[in-house]
Amino acid sequence: MKKLDPKTDGASPDIVEKNIEKIKELFPEVFIEKKIDFNVLREILGDYIDDRPERYSFTWNGKNHARRIAQTPSTGTLRPCPEESVNWNATQNLFIEGDNLEVLKLLQKSYHKKVKMIYIDPPYNTGNEFIYPDKFKDNLNTYLRYTGQIDKEGLKFSANSETSGRYHTNWLNMMYPRLKLAKNLLKDDGALFISIDDIEVSNLRKICDEIFGEENLMAIFPWRKRTAKNDCPFGISQDFEWCLAYTKFGQEETWMPVSTLLPEGIGNAENGTKEIDALFQRKIFPFPKPSTLIRHFLSLDPSSDGLVLDFFAGSCPTAQAVIELNVKDKGNRRFIMIQLPEPCDEKSEANKAGYESIAEIGKERIRRLIKKKEKENSEYSGDLGFKVFKLDSSNIKTWDADFDNLEDALFNAVENIKPDRSEADVLYELLLKYGLDLAVPIKEKKIEGKTVYIIGGGSLIVCLADNISLGVVEHIAALKNKLKPEVMRVIFKDSGFKDDVVKTNAVQTLHQAGIDDVKSL
Repeated sequence: MKKLDPKTDGASPDIVEKNIEKIKELFPEVFIEKKIDFNVLREILGDYIDDRPERYSFTWNGKNHARRIAQTPSTGTLRPCPEESVNWNATQNLFIEGDNLEVLKLLQKSYHKKVKMIYIDPPYNTGNEFIYPDKFKDNLNTYLRYTGQIDKEGLKFSANSETSGRYHTNWLNMMYPRLKLAKNLLKDDGALFISIDDIEVSNLRKICDEIFGEENLMAIFPWRKRTAKNDCPFGISQDFEWCLAYTKFGQEETWMPVSTLLPEGIGNAENGTKEIDALFQRKIFPFPKPSTLIRHFLSLDPSSDGLVLDFFAGSCPTAQAVIELNVKDKGNRRFIMIQLPEPCDEKSEANKAGYESIAEIGKERIRRLIKKKEKENSEYSGDLGFKVFKLDSSNIKTWDADFDNLEDALFNAVENIKPDRSEADVLYELLLKYGLDLAVPIKEKKIEGKTVYIIGGGSLIVCLADNISLGVVEHIAALKNKLKPEVMRVIFKDSGFKDDVVKTNAVQTLHQAGIDDVKSL
């Protein structure tokens, strides 16, 4: 029985390898002894190669590193939290708590080209907002330290002040890899909307032009965030922010034609504040985007069943926009919200109300909105729920042996699932590794007292029980004929069989049933 390979099954996709495969498919003749011969590639591309020493380009200190960060696989996982969720067994919506860089990497297999619309409201680089520190070698390790999961040392991420000397650089290095990864998740006819203010709008335009192609800029929407203020520099009140909209390889014909001038009543920052305060019945979170603004962008998609992603979710106005628009037009849109558990300031209203992090505010906002909609629309049968997941290290132990701990390491290798992890934890990590939707239907079946998970109508069967008999295996083999999936994959725990004879016969039994993809953890 083959074991899951840590290199191929224990991490998110290797994007560099995928890119090389695409080049090989297009230009097989440039590969000499498994390496790319750039001289041959240059001949093929001809005049499209620009080898002048001086050329137009947008660069900054750390850009190459930012590009590499986007291509480095994550070894983390997403652990399910049903106790923090609403309607866990029925919902298709997701809230993921964690560093969005790592989470975007983990979603690459399961949601590649699945997202119809991305809306984000990232840090504006005002000098006060939190900036994600991508200077660390191991971003997952940094996140675990930050959330206090691996030591007591603690790690505080500071704001990106202008005195740092890397003011714009830090912001660009934070945004670039996340946008690169986000592009992979967009459908070919999908679109990205990004809110931004004057400080970084020009830099954002340049990196989006590079990542998405300047020809794929759909529009720049001016959004009036407030009415004119007095006592402004030079007497000019900066009342507007911007929303850049990019489509993904010229598919803009699938979106509704509208003016870049947003309609009256779209809402401003004050409306966004009143909206969330009304749900919490107290002051809770200052100046989130009004959900009406995001609803307007959602309505530009004529379909009503797309997947919507926000990986700077904040207090989750995007989730509110999706739910409210679904209730209004009976749509089936789904959302994925991603938010770091960024601590609320000790002096903030949110902290006084008992909310320790912005992620906690976002989750509670969705819960309160769901209760409100259930009360107001008792006959509504759409999706009013969400599953919560949290970023963590892998559930599978890594091989870490030396001469001093070799005996313990060999003993622990027999049971390589971490002792504090549940079957559900392992199950959802397998969904990520196999590229399955985290909301895919999962059925539990008891066979001779052992729990067998039937995923996606039988496309994946998982049994993580101990002391598995051949009878359990034979029942699993019979599911192939009963469920008739195109391909059935089966995974056991390596130490889960009654004995080595059962383990050997299990593989043969499953092969005879036409199940060739059999692996163990």
